[in-house]
Amino acid sequence: MQVLGQRVDCRRRPGWGDRRLTVVEVNDGREWIDVTESVSELRHTVDGRGLERVEIELSGTDVSVGWRCRYSSGLSIRFEDIIHEVVRKRVRGRLTEEKATGYSHLIAYDRHVVFRLYNTGTTAGEIIRDLASLEAGVDVTNVDDGPSLTAPWSIENAPALRAMLDVAKGTNYYLRMKPGKVLHFKPKTVGTPKATLDDTNVLTAEYTEDRWKLKNRMIYVGSGGKVLADVSDPPGDMPEVVHDPFLTDSNEALRRAQVRLALNREYGRELRLEVTDVTLEALGIDLFDTVTVNLPDLDVSNANMYVVAIEHEPGSRRYRLTLGGRLELFEDYLSEALGGDAAARFGPRPSVIGEIADLRSTLFLTQRVITASSYRFATYWNKRPLTVHGGQNVTINPVTGMVELSSGFTSGYADIKFLPPTETFRRWGYVEWISYPENGSIMVKVMDPQGNVLVQKSDPGFAGWHLAKRLRLKRWPGRA
Repeated sequence: MQVLGQRVDCRRRPGWGDRRLTVVEVNDGREWIDVTESVSELRHTVDGRGLERVEIELSGTDVSVGWRCRYSSGLSIRFEDIIHEVVRKRVRGRLTEEKATGYSHLIAYDRHVVFRLYNTGTTAGEIIRDLASLEAGVDVTNVDDGPSLTAPWSIENAPALRAMLDVAKGTNYYLRMKPGKVLHFKPKTVGTPKATLDDTNVLTAEYTEDRWKLKNRMIYVGSGGKVLADVSDPPGDMPEVVHDPFLTDSNEALRRAQVRLALNREYGRELRLEVTDVTLEALGIDLFDTVTVNLPDLDVSNANMYVVAIEHEPGSRRYRLTLGGRLELFEDYLSEALGGDAAARFGPRPSVIGEIADLRSTLFLTQRVITASSYRFATYWNKRPLTVHGGQNVTINPVTGMVELSSGFTSGYADIKFLPPTETFRRWGYVEWISYPENGSIMVKVMDPQGNVLVQKSDPGFAGWHLAKRLRLKRWPGRA
């Protein structure tokens, strides 16, 4: 999911505590304690890159990890759950400032490791409801069914939270646990407009549009270069092509194309505006609601856009809304580059070989000591079963996890791609592998994104010869 959330920033200012627009409480296991007067800042965030959380800065009040926390606005409880992080600051032996962070109850699913097999036809909502049952007392009446699996999906030894977030990301639904353990799983789509925003109720507005990322057509090309799906929004003049050489199911391709088209609507345009608290409360606008915007001066006329973020400083009596989406952030690019097609996260992983890097393959930092010097370098470790980005006439052996020729073929190739994460990769490195040429031969090439061969090495065809081989990269130009 992309950034979809609410953010409340309230800095302490004269009269803020007296107005009691926001009440902050903590519970040490015995009773709820009102700490509003000690709060210097409060931030409530819901976004697709992390879990819903509330950050509270206090002065002169000590809280602990494991305590419950909640805050209310008016008669509504906006957030309630457990404090997982505490940062304390002391000056001359006296506690002067403390920052506590509480996360949504969804974080509890990270401690459940699951083994599940979901058959073809199982809906996304059924998966969410099944995994939600791992925690007692969760209300799932607001969990929609959503799309269905087009192939069996086996989840092995994975945290339930990861599986739930993958389902949400791969279907373009939002996942949110509201106070009272009420779970919401709803589509991130533009619905029936709830209100109209125009010059009569908008104080300030800023519209940003980046046509480079505003794609309105998705084309999925599968095995053999066949076009499996082609969907678009009018006028459909800005296409994006996704090629998965192992994809053969046109129904699955259509589902992914529709998801990607919906995700693309979140990029390329962003409307930020301010309204008064009276206006927001009168219109009843909340996160994920659709509103009609009519601001012709900004070239936005009668456009239906959904609310993706709300920010509020109670003392200012103004709300800041973000509509329509946002411009691409580096985190999104890196997630797409390393995680592959976002829409492919809902469904079977082992057969979805089009991802550049799966969690089976780990990117990490390692350290090696050589004589008196110590070098740190990044390592891309492609563990079995291998993650293959593309290829021809090859398959993944389900037992060994190795790449091998498909039955009936005498030649083929497989591509493994990775994104150098640090400057270290541009200076030096090497590639190691183990292979079994049997009576044939194997050629290994290391190429740059333009297809230029940097180094290569051939395995001789000695039956059973499977010692580790190595290709060393000499200095990699900084501009490569």
